[in-house]
Amino acid sequence: MSYVSARLSKPVFSLFADIPEFTAAIQIVGTAISAYFCGPCSIAFAAQFSTNVAYARAGGFCQAMKTGAISGASAAAFYGIGSAYDAGSFGSGFSAGAMRVAAHAAVGGITAELQGGKFGHGFFAAGFSAAASASGVLGEPGTKTPEGVFSSAIIGGTASVITGGKFANGAMTGAFSYTLNHGLHKGGGNPYHEEGGKLQPRLGVPPEHEEQVVSWRRLL
Repeated sequence: MSYVSARLSKPVFSLFADIPEFTAAIQIVGTAISAYFCGPCSIAFAAQFSTNVAYARAGGFCQAMKTGAISGASAAAFYGIGSAYDAGSFGSGFSAGAMRVAAHAAVGGITAELQGGKFGHGFFAAGFSAAASASGVLGEPGTKTPEGVFSSAIIGGTASVITGGKFANGAMTGAFSYTLNHGLHKGGGNPYHEEGGKLQPRLGVPPEHEEQVVSWRRLL
């Protein structure tokens, strides 16, 4: 996050900074594109974009830095949850999926509160989006499709509105959850990965549990 970037881009960002829906749409698309081409680099994009928008709105760089830091930390947390789940750190089975959804919901809620909103708005926006991802309706883990980004944004925004929040905020939360978790992690919590045409256990999962692989895909 740089002062020079925020300062130089202020005239451009000032054109739409006060239109939340448009700002959210640009940030969602930008984060999705950066995730598609450079994966976790999208975390930096989310942070810098939020900084630039906040600076264009208020003009105070300290507040803009705070906003950008929150956005970047939130994006990193969503990515970290996906990485932990992918590695099997949440265990296995349905409970692992439930823990992932709960973790995403918690990050969404904390982020909303840090940004001056209500915990419940972010909690349900991220939670419903993560639940949709876990159910498989947004496609296979590791896929990053425009339909998935759009659907998760709609789910997050709708959940936010239902709980009394703003659609734009919920849409960003839902889209971030999908892009940085579902879209960048191929394992989807499966305790096995394919290597040399054979299933190999992740992180010491015993081979005698190999029969769980078939049921695993059905659970999540």
